[in-house]
Amino acid sequence: MVNRHQEKSAASRARIVQAAHALFVEQGYTATSMRQIAARAGLTLGGIYAQFANKEQIWSTVFFEFHPYRDILPIVEQAEGDTLEALLL
Repeated sequence: MVNRHQEKSAASRARIVQAAHALFVEQGYTATSMRQIAARAGLTLGGIYAQFANKEQIWSTVFFEFHPYRDILPIVEQAEGDTLEALLL
């Protein structure tokens, strides 16, 4: 059973990931600071570091949550054909 603390933690984590994604798209990874992510997520820096060790960890999470492979992989797995050419037709 999920308690209130776990719900709040999950909500904070989701806000961080959403904020980071938006900032990475807008200005790129390098130009995005942890302070900007915290401000966009409506959290303190401590709130960010309670969820993620560093910006690289946030980037990794953003990458895996937003990468289109989740949509593409099931389509590729259902494709029929023995060659790449057959798969693409």
